[in-house]
Amino acid sequence: MAIKILKIEQTDNWCEAIRNKVKRIFGVYLFDSKRRVHCCEFTPSYECVFVESQAEFFDASDDAEIENIEEEIRRGDSQTDMVSYLHCHKLESFPRFKIRYLPKENAGVAMLRGLKSRTAEKRLEEAMAYARICQV
Repeated sequence: MAIKILKIEQTDNWCEAIRNKVKRIFGVYLFDSKRRVHCCEFTPSYECVFVESQAEFFDASDDAEIENIEEEIRRGDSQTDMVSYLHCHKLESFPRFKIRYLPKENAGVAMLRGLKSRTAEKRLEEAMAYARICQV
């Protein structure tokens, strides 16, 4: 199991009221790059598990404003599908980025290393907790 983190810009998926308050919003997903699935088609896909949305704020945003916007985004996240399927070739073409940073482009993939759990299910839980705590 090789868990990777996908950050993909999804600002356009948000309502105008939220879009006007942030530069960009990224959806953060986890996927196993060694596991390919076929969703009623020949083209293989990765099963991407939703973690959370992360916003890139305007420089003039103050802490209270950022906290309010992040709360609105968390409420919106509760309505997000927990699993999405994206074509492998698309994800493999995305640039790599360093964990804890947002990609400079509209999407990026980073390898998640150092997971200790032995089973696939536990590794995914560990990766999910890490991604949420560290805001990868």
